Amino acid sequence: MKKLLKNCLTADGKVDILIENDKYKAISKVGEISEDVDEIINFEGKIVIPAMTDPHVHVRDLEQSDKEDWESCSNAALKNGITTIFDMPNTIPPTIDWDSLLLKQKMAEKSLIDYKLFLGVDPDNLIELDSILSANLNEIAGIKLFLASSSQNEIIDDKITLQNLFRIAKSHNLVITVHTELQRCLDQVDLGKDEYDATDHNNLRPRKCAIEGLKLILDVAANIGTEIVICHVSTKEELELIAKSKKKGQQVYCEVTPHHLLLDESKTKEFGNWAKVNPPLRTKEDNEALLAGIKSGVVDFIGTDHAPHKLEEKSRAYLESPSGFPGVETALPALIDLMLNNKITLKELVQLTSTNINKLYKIDKEMKIGNKVNLVVIDPKEKTIIDVKNFVSKAKYSPFEGSVFQGKIVDVIYTGKTEKQ
Repeated sequence: MKKLLKNCLTADGKVDILIENDKYKAISKVGEISEDVDEIINFEGKIVIPAMTDPHVHVRDLEQSDKEDWESCSNAALKNGITTIFDMPNTIPPTIDWDSLLLKQKMAEKSLIDYKLFLGVDPDNLIELDSILSANLNEIAGIKLFLASSSQNEIIDDKITLQNLFRIAKSHNLVITVHTELQRCLDQVDLGKDEYDATDHNNLRPRKCAIEGLKLILDVAANIGTEIVICHVSTKEELELIAKSKKKGQQVYCEVTPHHLLLDESKTKEFGNWAKVNPPLRTKEDNEALLAGIKSGVVDFIGTDHAPHKLEEKSRAYLESPSGFPGVETALPALIDLMLNNKITLKELVQLTSTNINKLYKIDKEMKIGNKVNLVVIDPKEKTIIDVKNFVSKAKYSPFEGSVFQGKIVDVIYTGKTEKQ
């Protein structure tokens, strides 16, 4: 079966794409492919990009399957242009040993798309982590480290344990991904109020706690030489520290979420707990700094931090309501809008959502001869209206509710999982 996709506007210009047996056979300038084909699709006026790889997803499942499971999460991702997801380890049970890993691997078989799994850390599992990593399992993305509590994770923040963990990661040429908000800093925050609501969230989890945690991690990683990813960077100061470390030659990568890039703390007035997330939504100045970080190259890639909860949980009083909201169904639409409004380029969109993350984790899903087809087709003239009632995710709420984005994903051409995860 041969299929010709004509007039595809890509980051490298307008091309024709020949597909045979679900793989790219030729990518050439328009009009140069002359082979007989079974089907021709004209994408004139459409933008074609590689599907997104999302390095930051909380699939839930297991004992939280009422919030989300592998089938619902992967289906929501696939319909919105994401064909690879990295699942976080703070599930119930957490992914911290062989037994929990094997259990999660079994559940992940339901996934409709490619995936990788993060391993979690507790003070007593370093030896077992080393054992798991020695098996060189291709589906292991790396280690996720939390400096603050966030749904079923252990806090690791003492320097000796961190050094031992970073040495293990380095010995396996593995990247450590870090949530840098520092719990002991958060524990010292006292606003002196009797009652709190979502508008207090940014002050209860102040920027200084993320900055202090980042300084600790940069110091340990620099001394040992471990590669690190800083998750969901939310402040101007963090970007500045990361930029300085990069200039010194440190291997540190910066992940930003669409919500920290595009939303500010005022959303908590509009959406209440729907906009409660860790780290919190910050200021408009921080939004601008993150966008500038994309333009300067400090920001390496986008992660959604898809964190679904039940709507009834998010409807509780602020202190009892969990942090996080779904993200796989709003990420690419929001970023496409940013591109079509000339805030980022098409090339930057592709780098942020696929090229950079795939390169770091050695995922071969780029648009090149021999690879399985993995494309998102965008109509720049249509619009996307975010309506939570239409979410495929089980979590039907979002601080992006009602947003109108320029551009619409009109097709996702994904020809199946790669032979190796």
